[in-house]
Amino acid sequence: MPENDYPVLFWQREYFLISPPLDGLSLVEMQSALVDAGFTLGSVIYTNSLTVSSGEIIGASVASGCSYLTNAPPVDFYISAGFGGDGSAVSPYPIACEADLQAVKSDLSAQYSLVRNINLLEDYSKAVIVGDFKGVFSGNGNAISDLTIQSKRNEIGLFERLCEGIIIDLDVVNAFIEGEECCGILVGVNQGGVISNCYVQGEVTGDWRVGGLVGCNSFGCYMRSVTGIVSRCSSSVAVNGYGNVGGLVGDNDGGSVFLAALVVALRDMSV
Repeated sequence: MPENDYPVLFWQREYFLISPPLDGLSLVEMQSALVDAGFTLGSVIYTNSLTVSSGEIIGASVASGCSYLTNAPPVDFYISAGFGGDGSAVSPYPIACEADLQAVKSDLSAQYSLVRNINLLEDYSKAVIVGDFKGVFSGNGNAISDLTIQSKRNEIGLFERLCEGIIIDLDVVNAFIEGEECCGILVGVNQGGVISNCYVQGEVTGDWRVGGLVGCNSFGCYMRSVTGIVSRCSSSVAVNGYGNVGGLVGDNDGGSVFLAALVVALRDMSV
């Protein structure tokens, strides 16, 4: 099979990687451009957003349920139904695009819900969500793809630090992470938080305490009696580092890991 000639899973790529340029177009213009390029139109889906005003286009992606791209994959369009949620357990803030995800750092104690698969366009020099996350982030089985972080810093991942917070039901795929100490695709450092039913796929490179899912799984931020928990998680990650390197967790320093599975390639660069 020629290089790069392989089927692409629907959650690995979004419209901008498989279609003509769509930036700045109206919904009708986007639909027309895709039809002209041989795509078929899926549904127009209205969903709440944390940052996108009502009526504005959030994005578009290959319709859910399409395992592989075909010559004419149906494309769904997501339109903002307005701002939603209040950050509570009953009404979490909706995360529908990259801008929503970046806005999580403005309230690290709230509850959030990922309402669709999203693809990250930006390259990051730290974590996407910087600071001590104390809230709840539910992926609802959706995926965040193409996370890229290249840094000379510590505590690198989608979340910098999970500080007695919760991350559940989230996939992060096609990720590339490069840092120094405490590097993981999902979380740099888990201090007494709970990570459950999550999956990561990609590559992580660092110096020390480098893991596929979490760099360091440790005691709580405020209470040493609270330990970091990783439960029912899996990874398929190439992990490279000099010491404390693990496919799921780099350094399990007082944390707990159970009911986890991994398929990884580990490389100890000190050898």
